[in-house]
Formats: sequence, C-alpha cells, structure tokens
Amino acid sequence: MNPTRPILVGALLLGSLWAQEPAATPVDAKARLQQLQKEQQTAISEWQKAAQAAAKAAEQAEKDGKPIPAMPMRPDMGALRAKYLAAAKDFAGDDQAKFLVEAFRMGDEPKQYQEVLDLLMASHMQSKEFAKLGQMFGYLDQMCEPAYAEKALARIQAECKEPKVLAWVTYANHSKTLETAEPKSAEFQEAKKLLLAAAESSGDSMMQRMLKSTIAEKESFGIGSDAPDIEGQDLDDVAFKLSDYRGKVVFLDFWGDW
Repeated sequence: MNPTRPILVGALLLGSLWAQEPAATPVDAKARLQQLQKEQQTAISEWQKAAQAAAKAAEQAEKDGKPIPAMPMRPDMGALRAKYLAAAKDFAGDDQAKFLVEAFRMGDEPKQYQEVLDLLMASHMQSKEFAKLGQMFGYLDQMCEPAYAEKALARIQAECKEPKVLAWVTYANHSKTLETAEPKSAEFQEAKKLLLAAAESSGDSMMQRMLKSTIAEKESFGIGSDAPDIEGQDLDDVAFKLSDYRGKVVFLDFWGDW
C-alpha cells in the first residue's frame, strides 16, 4: 500500500470540509454602531468631567489673580470620527449612511464637512438616514465654504426625492428672509408661502411647529408689524390701551414685584 495515499486522501477530505464551512460571520452594523456610540458617550463624559475640573481651576485662578486656563468648548471627536469613516467602508446602503451621518456631525472644519457630504450625496441622497441631516442644512454655509454650500444645496434640491430633505433645503434657502424681511413685505410673504408648503408636504411635525412659531413671532413682534393692543391701568388708576397712542413714540417698561 502506498503510504502517501492516506495522507493525500485526508488532505483532500479536509480541504473539502473547509470548502463546506460557512464564511465567517460578517460584522453586524448595528453592533458596530452601538460600540462607537458607546465610545462617543464615554468621550463626552470624560470631557464633562474635565470641564468641571477646569471650571474649578478657573475659579481658583481668578481668586489668585492668575491667568484663567483655556478649556475646549466641545470634546475632541477627531479619532472617533475617523473610526466612523473606517466603519462606513465595511458596509453599504443605509448601514453605510448611518456611519457617514455620524461622521458628518463630528466635523470640525469645512474640509471635513465637505468630505463626508460628498460621499453622502454620491450614494445616499435617497436614504432615510440622509434626511436626518436636514436640520443642519440651514447652517451649511457656516459649516462649509459658502460657495460649496450653495452648490450642495442646489444639487440636493435637483436630485433628491425625499420630501423631508427638500423641505429642509427650502428652509435653508428662505429662513434668512423670515428673519430679516419685514412681515408685510412681498419677500416675507413669498418665503412664508414656500416654507409652509414645503413643511406641509414633508410631514415633518417638528418643522411645521418651528415654522409656525417663527412666523407668528415675526408677524406679531417684527419690525413693521402692529404691536398687540395692551390694556391696563396707569399709576393714577386710569384705564388705557396702547392703541390710544397710535402714531406716537411709546416707551414700554414691564416690571413686577413679589
């Protein structure tokens, strides 16, 4: 009997078994995300502790007449942001978008925001995860280069089909008009019309409440609007209404005592 034959047969059988074994279990996106979020919470907790210690040190430094040490206004998420970007490469679809959205939120300079937004716009504009960034679109020109922000919003508006995303793009494009234009102006009324229509079509209840509150406040107290007709009694117990002084300069001093 050839002694090498059993060895060859054994090797062939073992190779066959390996071929039949299932592939290694892929990394679970949900578990990976939870682990990174846990690290994020730890980083925030450590920063909060450091901030409390820095506040005490600053208080003591002020008493001692020494320079007050500086304290970062937010935790350093640079390393964690890199982990989110690395994790995104291991997944696709909505799972990948989840990691990219978190990485975007951890940006610290225009280049970082633009890098991640480019990735999201390339493959995930129709994703429900991308819609979670909508509230940040109104500040995109402050987070990114203004010219980039303008082009990005235009691209999203042209290519995205998600109503919530489009509503937030409309908000980004017209919210400043609500803040600066007089309530009775044509510009304000046009912006109001567009924004309310976008909010209604989006079904985003938070946006709807926010817009209605902003518009009501502006129309009630904005420059060029009519002040509410306050009624009361003066120091001589004589009844009066604010409308009695229409056309005159009025100084209102609200106060109380307990």
